Amino acid sequence: MFTGVMDDFIWLAGFLDGDGALCINRQKDSRNGNGHLIYYNILISITNTNLGLLEELQNWLGGSLTSNHKIKPEWKQLYQLKLVNSQACYILENTLPYFRIKKRQAEVLLSCQWLKDEKIRDKVDTRRRANWVWEELENMKEEITILNRRGAIPSGLDT
Repeated sequence: MFTGVMDDFIWLAGFLDGDGALCINRQKDSRNGNGHLIYYNILISITNTNLGLLEELQNWLGGSLTSNHKIKPEWKQLYQLKLVNSQACYILENTLPYFRIKKRQAEVLLSCQWLKDEKIRDKVDTRRRANWVWEELENMKEEITILNRRGAIPSGLDT
């Protein structure tokens, strides 16, 4: 059972390094009559076959738990726990010092959330600053995409 003590966050960082995905999702909302609104969400996704473990994590951290469609009948059932925005930030803020593999992804996600929060607070933003914020969010999304690619690490990016 998880209690939120430091040992739990150290374990969680290792678990996320192996079985977690740290992402930035871009969503378009066309309900606005002025064109598409774009939203950036930070996301932690944990996919595993151990439903009991994911339920314990959900009880501790929140999030939404779903079952994935089996690709082959003989495969084990997969479950996925998703945590977005403030829930993801809570986790990243407490696990950041303990990441070994996905530290840079965690830093980028926290920067993305900070930038989003600053944009929300500064409602009387100039168009130029607003454009800069959206460009920066898009750059962060692209960096996460590159960092999450399988295979060799691209040159010019720190690990």
